Amino acid sequence: TIDMVLNPLGVPSRMNVGQILEIHLGYAAKGLGDQLTQLVREVRAVRERAGSEPPPEEDLDVAFPYSESVHAGALRDAHDSALRVLREKLRRIFTVTRTGNLRTEPAAGTEPAATGTEPAEVRMIDSLREDELLNFAEHYKDGVHMATPVFDGAKEDEIRALLREGGLRETAQTTLYDGRTGEPFNETVTVGTMYMLKLHHLVDDKIHARSIGPYSLVTQQPLGGKAQFGGQRLGEMEVWAMEAYGAAHSLQEFLTVKSDDMAGRTRMYEKIVKGQNVLEPGIPESFNVLTKELQALGLQVILLEE
Repeated sequence: TIDMVLNPLGVPSRMNVGQILEIHLGYAAKGLGDQLTQLVREVRAVRERAGSEPPPEEDLDVAFPYSESVHAGALRDAHDSALRVLREKLRRIFTVTRTGNLRTEPAAGTEPAATGTEPAEVRMIDSLREDELLNFAEHYKDGVHMATPVFDGAKEDEIRALLREGGLRETAQTTLYDGRTGEPFNETVTVGTMYMLKLHHLVDDKIHARSIGPYSLVTQQPLGGKAQFGGQRLGEMEVWAMEAYGAAHSLQEFLTVKSDDMAGRTRMYEKIVKGQNVLEPGIPESFNVLTKELQALGLQVILLEE
């Protein structure tokens, strides 16, 4: 079953193609883990039958998914065959992941051999006894663990090789079925395993409201951010929206008495206390800041009021 469905637009919008490679690699790792789990079950099943009473005559033929069908009278051969298949599968996994940057999680106390030689893990796998080999394979029952150097991840051909080894499509895409109708969806969908971490941006930490509050000492405009008990920023695009709707008086409020019009703020407070509904905007403090900046450039700006 699918645990999480992601909007595909989230990939190109952030250009994070790496998560596609990660989900492909996770898909291959899970497929290889499932194969190893099946092989371990097969070895244990044959070993249990070999140590039990001979089966009835009609049950002499036994079939196993990852090894040839065998006769019940040759259970020892079947056991050796299943064990050999398991060992060879592990050898191939560690060999495939040693061709480039990709590394299967190494066993404790082993290091990859130099390029062109047999990996140390492969030699270690060959030296394991039966119980040790089974325990080693069971370590990967939830998926083979992978690792790559920082900023030098797995190459696409390496991931394709692992997908092939896991008996999976190289596209890593699967046909999904509608849970309500049982009908297959028209297009195949990329399915795999990847890490999903919670992004710690919660509504409770974001919600914020302000009537009056602190102002910047220079611009006399409200401070920003919840931590400063700041006001709501009105950017260029919001101004364009207000202009498009013809909301002139609301826009005038936003840009004067609700912002840096110091005299207008005081008058507005007095009007509200007296129950009057009159807006008398003044000159925003940002205009004075602008004139001072122009003075610093050698330009004397004088506002002549009638």
